[in-house]
Amino acid sequence: MIQRLCLAFMLVSFVFQAHASLIAVSLPRYNDNFINLLRTNIESTIDKSGHDVYIDQAEDSKEKQFAQIKRFAEAKVDALIVILVNPSKDFAQPIVDLATKSNIPLVFVNVKPDISPLPNGVVYVGSNELESGTLEMEELARLANYKGNVVLLMGEESHPAAKIRTLDVDTVIKKYPDMKVIVRERGNWERNEGLKITTKWLKEYAGQFNIIVANNDEMAIGAITAIEEAGLNPRDYLIGGVDATADALKYMGDGKLDVTVFQDVAGQAQGAANAAIDMVNGKSVSKEIWVPFRLVNKNNLHQFTNDH
Repeated sequence: MIQRLCLAFMLVSFVFQAHASLIAVSLPRYNDNFINLLRTNIESTIDKSGHDVYIDQAEDSKEKQFAQIKRFAEAKVDALIVILVNPSKDFAQPIVDLATKSNIPLVFVNVKPDISPLPNGVVYVGSNELESGTLEMEELARLANYKGNVVLLMGEESHPAAKIRTLDVDTVIKKYPDMKVIVRERGNWERNEGLKITTKWLKEYAGQFNIIVANNDEMAIGAITAIEEAGLNPRDYLIGGVDATADALKYMGDGKLDVTVFQDVAGQAQGAANAAIDMVNGKSVSKEIWVPFRLVNKNNLHQFTNDH
């Protein structure tokens, strides 16, 4: 069974279980659906391998995450898997230096550090965000016959996925003269923020937009809820998100969400866990492991609901 006891207890147990390696995982937070899916898939993959895993979260604090990773290094864990609180080089480089100095294999997953090239013993596993927002916006544009006004719900300012997905949307819209973004705001990936912002837009821009683009599914679902609470019909809008979460697929099945993009959370998690395990076992691993995005709409929805 996966162990989530204190790190000290885990290390003591390895005196008697020398065959098992300890892989430590540092997350930004727990209260995030996508990160929790990553966590559970990382846990199960490492558990099945016969190794042990210890997981902690940093409450979105750079200071807490670095201190946490420093403790892992001092405890001489066998490998590290990290979802960065912040991808900046100023923050990520000391983590890389700490791991390489301690000769601990390091796998970044989902959030790519602003470091190039990555040194030996450091790997990134994720999906190419140039695909995500592009797939989403191109499909919404097609459904809108390449005309209409767009409102845009953006993720966290410091998150590279939010930056690139937003850039993707802008790049697609520039191709089509009859489309434009009339307002954009940060919902920070959260359903409640998407609800609040869209509620405000429905009042301030009533009747002025017909397309809602969100950097993730949670904010898109928040927008749908806002429309319903305003007594309007979500089917009168074209609404898109990214991640293809189970909730999003249900909303699509109900005809309320038009587009999402499948970010293979299980593929990313398994890729990260397997990379860490392979490095612990002395195997060679590619420095970048890419997990492709896939467009989801009503025509292929059944393929993804079967997966869930």
